[in-house]
Amino acid sequence: MAKSEARALAEVATESSTFGARSVQHVHRSIAGRVWRVAGPVAAPVRVFHDPISAVVHTSVRVGLHVGGTAAGLALGAASHLAGWGPVSDTPTGDFTIGVLNGFAGDRLHRVASPLAFELSLRHEGRTIDPDRLGEALPTAGGDVVVFLHGLVETDRSWTWGSERYHGRPGVSFGSRLADDLGMTPLYVRYNTGRRVGENGAELDQLLEAVVGAWPVPVERLTLVGHSMGGLVVRSALHRGEARGAAWTDSVRQAVYLGTPHLGAPLARGVHHLGQALGSLPETRPFARVLHRPGTGIDDLRHGTVWAGDDEGDPDRWFVGDLHELPLAASCRHNALAVCLSERPESLSGRLVGDLLVETTSATGRGRGDRRIAFDPQDCAAVGGLSHFALLNHPTVYDQLLAWLARDPVRSVAATGPGNPSDPTDQPQDGDHAQGHDGDEDEHQQPLAGT
Repeated sequence: MAKSEARALAEVATESSTFGARSVQHVHRSIAGRVWRVAGPVAAPVRVFHDPISAVVHTSVRVGLHVGGTAAGLALGAASHLAGWGPVSDTPTGDFTIGVLNGFAGDRLHRVASPLAFELSLRHEGRTIDPDRLGEALPTAGGDVVVFLHGLVETDRSWTWGSERYHGRPGVSFGSRLADDLGMTPLYVRYNTGRRVGENGAELDQLLEAVVGAWPVPVERLTLVGHSMGGLVVRSALHRGEARGAAWTDSVRQAVYLGTPHLGAPLARGVHHLGQALGSLPETRPFARVLHRPGTGIDDLRHGTVWAGDDEGDPDRWFVGDLHELPLAASCRHNALAVCLSERPESLSGRLVGDLLVETTSATGRGRGDRRIAFDPQDCAAVGGLSHFALLNHPTVYDQLLAWLARDPVRSVAATGPGNPSDPTDQPQDGDHAQGHDGDEDEHQQPLAGT
């Protein structure tokens, strides 16, 4: 654990605990105030003693938490320095913890330049790569490149989710399988999911320009794959790149969206509405502030918000809800995959409940009324019996991804041997029923053409 990370973690813990103590005081004060109003003048003698004593107690608790947290941070930082611990994000548990922290508080961590705030960076095999030193970091890089972007509260490690369960060994991901099956070179982007989708999209635009410009061989095909929020970031970067005529967009042949809430996520909207309801009463207002504390990245998920401003940026130019729909970038093909808990995606529950976090209709851009994203129905598919996070590494999802990417092969890539058919027509096409790979899950897949 790096010394700066240790102190930052202690600061976050201290801030959270003092915020909780302050919320308790607010609730206490609100309830007491209601009692004083009901009791009237008869309660005045009690109130004379109650209010000052409670104020002293609550203040003492907050001061104690602050002092204790600060001392703990200094001690932990010194211990980590003496022990020579590395960054906490280098460990799976630490990576997961900081990913969640970025999702819920990443905007504030970024504003205060906290060492816990993820910077948008290029990753390969769990390490950060300098775009200016790609040839040194990837000596066997090919011209067929696939870039993966994770979703909210996730990191680049999330793409190996369920690897041991699905494949019997750790470290297997869509990227490693595409490298084996199609000869693609996988890259991963880690970013702060608590920040605005458009802010991350702007940085991704610049990063991809640097990657394509410094790639050790000509980039013949660039494929972008986004899970959940990552798909919105992909759309934002593509729009920005096209708007400014960036050369990297010419290399993009496909963008694949896995469970992306193009038209918003119902859970994010529900949390927002619950926060509004709790804010209507003084006694529950502190809980409303807790629900409204999530980062602006979560706010963008409510409506599938994608920023379309120029590089200078106008903070009021946000595409939100049904006010504006940002069209798909014209420079590439777009594929959308939805999953749902129901075994039949076409059922009413499959459409409305979706994968519990994202509705099937939102993931494929088919909203109610005028809300639609112009996906070609032939480029969309749905899989039943899977959860939102199964989209990260499930074999059935990979079968569909492979089918889409193999349909538009790169001529220079030699695809031979088992699982590497040279003829893309040997791959399952849209609408084929993918076979499940789990004995305990029954998946049903169908195209969304004509729906």
